[in-house]
Amino acid sequence: MKILKIINKIFSIFLILLVSGDINNAQNINVPLNAQFEIIPKILSLNEVSKWKNPNEIKCAIIYNGLIKSSVTAKRKIEELAAEKQPKIQGKQVTCVLLDVNKEKDVEKFLQDNKIDLVYLMPLRAYDIGYLEKLFRKLDIISFTSTEAYLDYGISIGFKLVNERIKIVINLKSSRDEGAKFSSHLLKLAQIR
Repeated sequence: MKILKIINKIFSIFLILLVSGDINNAQNINVPLNAQFEIIPKILSLNEVSKWKNPNEIKCAIIYNGLIKSSVTAKRKIEELAAEKQPKIQGKQVTCVLLDVNKEKDVEKFLQDNKIDLVYLMPLRAYDIGYLEKLFRKLDIISFTSTEAYLDYGISIGFKLVNERIKIVINLKSSRDEGAKFSSHLLKLAQIR
C-alpha cells in the first residue's frame, strides 16, 4: 500500500511538470502579442455582423491556464497592453475579463454571466479546445488565439509568421458558426482554413 502511494505521488508530480512545463512546443506563441493586440480591433472592424451583447462595451475573456507559465506570462502581457492602449472596436470600449480554466468550474456559466462577446485563448495545454469551440459557437462568441495550432480545433482567428510577416489566419467555417461575417477585403488578405 505504501509503494502504491509513492507511485501515485511520483505520477502526480510528473503530471504537474508535464502540464506546467514547456514540453509541447506546438503551443508556442510565434507572433508577438503586442502585434496581435494591435491587429484584433482592425479585424473586428471588418466584421459585417456586429451582435454585441452589451450596449456600451465589448467584453473579451482572456482565457488562460494558471498552472502553465507561458499562459500566465502571455495573460499578463495582454493585461498590460489592455490597460495601456484601452482598445475600442467600432467606437465601443473593450473590457477584458480573466478566465483561468484551471480554477473556473463552469466555463459556460462564466461566459454567459459576463456577457462575453470575444475570447482570446492563451496556450492552455491539456485542455479540451474542442469543448471550448462548441461553447463559443453555442454562445455566439468570436474566438481568437495566440496559438495557431488551435485553429485546427475550430478556433476562428489566429496569426502566424510567413517570411517574417504577420499573416491573419481565419477558420472560415468556425468564424461563421460563431456569428461573424468578415468583409471580402479581409478574406482576401487572410489565409483561409
